[in-house]
Amino acid sequence: MIKVIPSSERGQFDHGWLETRHSFSFAKYFNPARMGFRALRVFNEDILKPGKGIDMHEHRNMEIFTYVLSGQLKREDELGNKFLLNAGEIHYLTSGGGISHSDKNPSKKENCHYIEFWIYSKRENTTPRYAHINLDRKIKRDNESFLIASKGGKRNSLNIRADAKVYMCKLKEGKQIGYWMRRSWAAWLFLLEGELDVNDYFTINAGDSCEITKQNRTELVAKKDSTFLYIKLA
Repeated sequence: MIKVIPSSERGQFDHGWLETRHSFSFAKYFNPARMGFRALRVFNEDILKPGKGIDMHEHRNMEIFTYVLSGQLKREDELGNKFLLNAGEIHYLTSGGGISHSDKNPSKKENCHYIEFWIYSKRENTTPRYAHINLDRKIKRDNESFLIASKGGKRNSLNIRADAKVYMCKLKEGKQIGYWMRRSWAAWLFLLEGELDVNDYFTINAGDSCEITKQNRTELVAKKDSTFLYIKLA
């Protein structure tokens, strides 16, 4: 079964200093039918305006991924750790028993456009830890699926504390790729850019997503050059 969620159905807010789109209930957006998907609890797309930021806030027992699409994001935590994330980089935090951090756009001119998603941790109240990947350097070939994160760190991916696998793929126009999956698992597909044909039945555009369940095989064909995230969830 494949359920398409158009971008227009996301919770959308323009706060002036922040434009945000929520795939699931978050902050001021509440939709009882959209409380998450399996272990995926949050999937936000944010545009942070120049010089603006989000003050210190705490996370607990979540696997948190922040992927910068354009601009820069400056992150600082309560322990004094500082990170400067550039476009094409993904920052991973397992928040464990709790840690607070702030986010800021350090630029005076450019927006910071980024994706952030949270997956419930399988192990609770562990010690927080970080990891960092430059995807532009890691993904050296188009039309291949790159494993970003997995339980146990398979194929040199990030070792996360969740029963999940996070993939990214850059698919050129006309190219095709398929994903196998156990029927007991599910998958979340989010199209960052381009246009995809899904199982020769649905067509999705940038900002659209799909919930995939009870599906052994999913075939994706790029109708335009496309970049997407594909997250398998137990």
